[in-house]
Amino acid sequence: MAIERQKARLAALESRLLARFERSRVWARDGSKSVTAAALVAGEVSTDQVDLLARANQPWRDESFADHEATLVDHCRRLRFTQLQQTIDYWCHHADTAAAERGADVQALQRRCTVWRGEDGEMHVSAVLPRVAGAVLRDGLNRLEQHLYRNDLACGRLRTARQRRADALVEMATRSRRTTNGGPEPAVLVNVLTGVATFANICELADGTVLTPGEVVPWLSAAEIERVVFDGHDRVMSVSKRRTFTGAIRRAIAVRDRHCQAPCGCDVPAPGCDIDHIVPRARGGEATQDNGRLLCPGHNRHPDRRNAKPKKRREGGRGDDPRAP
Repeated sequence: MAIERQKARLAALESRLLARFERSRVWARDGSKSVTAAALVAGEVSTDQVDLLARANQPWRDESFADHEATLVDHCRRLRFTQLQQTIDYWCHHADTAAAERGADVQALQRRCTVWRGEDGEMHVSAVLPRVAGAVLRDGLNRLEQHLYRNDLACGRLRTARQRRADALVEMATRSRRTTNGGPEPAVLVNVLTGVATFANICELADGTVLTPGEVVPWLSAAEIERVVFDGHDRVMSVSKRRTFTGAIRRAIAVRDRHCQAPCGCDVPAPGCDIDHIVPRARGGEATQDNGRLLCPGHNRHPDRRNAKPKKRREGGRGDDPRAP
C-alpha cells in the first residue's frame, strides 16, 4: 500500500510536469504530437495506458503513429485495458507487418528455461517462452491443477493453488517419462477468422493472445486449427435440443464472444467460461448460437452478481467490434 501511494504521488508529479510542458508549447515548435500528453493531463487516460501507447510508438512506426495517435487515444478512453492491449497489438501488426514478424522471431530466439538448486536444496525454475509455447505450458498446468483440485476435494487434502501448480509441473514431467517415443504431440488451438472484412486478419490463441501468422507456421503439424466463417447477419449454424451447448455451436459462441459477456465488463477469456442460455431453457430457450453467450463460472453460477438483462449486441456480429483497427 505504501508503494502504491508513492506511485500515485509520482504520477501526480508527472502530470504537473506534462501540464507545464503543454503550456510551454515546445511541442508545437519541434512538430511533436501532444494528443497523448493532453489526455493524460486531463485525466482521460491512465499511466498504464500511456505505457501501451509508448510501446507502440517506436521509431520505425513514427509516421503511422502520428497519423493514428488520436484514434488510439480515443480507444484508451472507451476500451477496457485488456481490449486496449489487444487493439494496440493488432495496430502494431498492421502498421509494420515485417517488424511484427521480426519481433516474433526474436521472441522465439530468446526462449530459455533454467533449473537450479538453492542453498537449502530446493529447486528453482525460471522460464521465458514465446506466446504459443507459453500458452501450451500454461494450459497444461491449468488442466492438471484443476484435476488435482478435484482430487483434493474428494480426499479432503489441503493444498494451496500455488502448491497444486507446483505439483502439476512435477506431474507433467512424470507423465513425460511414461510417454513412449513418437507419442502424440500436444494440441494447440489457433483461431483464424474469415468472412468479415474488418476481421479478415485475426490470428490468435483461444484466450485472445494475438499472434503473427509466422508464429503459427511451426505448430501446423501439431495444432488443432478450426476455420470459423462469419456470414453477416446469418450467424445461426444449427439448433440443438440438448440441455447444454456442444460441438460447432459451442465453438461458434466462444470464437464470437471471446471473453465473459457479463455487463460489468469481465475479461475472463473463452477457455475459462461456460456457455449460458440468455433465455433460460426452463422458459423455452433453445441451444442456438443467438441464445448463447459466454459467462465465467462466477457470473454464470451467481446471477445476483450480474445484470439480468443480457449485453445487447450490434447488428452484423463480430464485424462491429470496436477493437477492429
